Amino acid sequence: MIEPGKLAIPEMVDEAWTVTATAAACAVLLVMSTPFLRKVVSRVQEYACGVAADHQHHKHCMPLPPGSLGLPCLGESLTLKSQGQKFWISRQQLYGDIFKTHLFGYPSIVVAGPDAARFVMVEQASSFRQRGLPIIEKLLGSSFFGYQHEKVHANFRKILHGPLLPEALERSIPAVEAIAIDILKHWDGKIVNTLEEARKYVFKVAMEFVVGAAPPDEKEELTRACERLIRGVSSLPVNIPGSNYYKAIKLIGRNFVYIKGSRIYVSCSNFMRLRQRRSLMKMQESRRKACALLDKIMSFRSWQDENTGKILSNDGAGDILGLMMMLEDENGCNLQVEEIYDNILTFLYSAYDSSAAALCWTIKALTEHPELLAQVQAEHEMISAKKSYDENIKWYDIKEQMQLTIRVIKETLRIANVVEFSYREALEDVPYKGIVFPKGWRVIIAHAAYHMDPKYFPQPQEFDSSRFRVHPKLFSFTPFGSGPHVCMGRELLHLQLLVFIHHLVLKYRPLHQ
Repeated sequence: MIEPGKLAIPEMVDEAWTVTATAAACAVLLVMSTPFLRKVVSRVQEYACGVAADHQHHKHCMPLPPGSLGLPCLGESLTLKSQGQKFWISRQQLYGDIFKTHLFGYPSIVVAGPDAARFVMVEQASSFRQRGLPIIEKLLGSSFFGYQHEKVHANFRKILHGPLLPEALERSIPAVEAIAIDILKHWDGKIVNTLEEARKYVFKVAMEFVVGAAPPDEKEELTRACERLIRGVSSLPVNIPGSNYYKAIKLIGRNFVYIKGSRIYVSCSNFMRLRQRRSLMKMQESRRKACALLDKIMSFRSWQDENTGKILSNDGAGDILGLMMMLEDENGCNLQVEEIYDNILTFLYSAYDSSAAALCWTIKALTEHPELLAQVQAEHEMISAKKSYDENIKWYDIKEQMQLTIRVIKETLRIANVVEFSYREALEDVPYKGIVFPKGWRVIIAHAAYHMDPKYFPQPQEFDSSRFRVHPKLFSFTPFGSGPHVCMGRELLHLQLLVFIHHLVLKYRPLHQ
């Protein structure tokens, strides 16, 4: 029996289908093991990606960089999913600092060295448009200001950066500290999931900076709705290259093959499409709920503005939502509500997993290095000893008195690579050192590749915070990107990590101590 509203993949299939699937899998292996046929497959893939037209256009100019476009349609997304950051490192060692590939459904040029990264992020930044991964743009919206052309992006950034500037962050320290203390006080006598607690902490902080003033009940409800949406986007079983589905299934013709134990089964592609459609509908419903709550909060803010005066001053103080409600486009018109929704949801998504992962990895690094932890504890005890009871951390403490902790965070960001790459699109044919970035191709800046390169960081697999006593080679350490699209929230990330670690090391000790 199948329960109402649920589907089950049949356990048994026709023997003919099993034989067909096995034969097809063997055929693929045979093709890829023969050098000549492998070259033919590569050429077919190039034509499918539109490379043939580019070859015609560039035959008297510069060629594409070396590399492989992988399997037809799938590209190298499966390999990336299985290897993680090792994918960038292995390809860099094989092809050099720039190579071609096919990822996330698009032919791409990967930049895996500091000099080429500087070229894309800074020197020719206007030739490369920032993009989000396809599923991110689909569910969180494509109106995010970071995806817009150079002039619009610069204008938006100048205004929205206000709440994240040092002077605004300094005023926000008591609020961030209160959130950290509240999270930590619930740890007493419990075994906690560090990642979940870190997510809870960074999301509460993000809500303060992004959404700001709002009725408590609606703000709490919005937090839950946004968390559901963001978690869903992060783990959505969508049938695209690089997704979890592609990791577990193989595409043969119009049917999907999946493996269970030693047996191979074929299930109708309609089933997978139905699963995909249901997941997308669920995420779209989560987005609608989040947007409806944002609309309520915006109505509240508008009413408050009219009755009590403007919440935000002209110096940019306040929060991202308030600033966006005041923003005007190039024609002097206020932003459409959908544009505000897209920007707020993308801001929150950006602050969610990466910031939480950075905090989690930092805690892990400290617990795995007892001597380093003891030094960090001594640093924070010295800061605490100079304060009266319940006195807040000061900006001076963070910028000047926590130098060791700052080096620990930098080394964590280098070795963990919580943001492995940045994503761009070439707006025109861009030449560089004898090769070309073709118009329309995606450009991936693989920070993980040069963060783990022994040329810039000797013994890169070892955690060594002392390496940041001196500045690394320019553009060899870019966890926040660089240039016009450098992460706006980098100072906020440092603030929330340093505040949390300060109270964590003063309050708790690892079990082995």
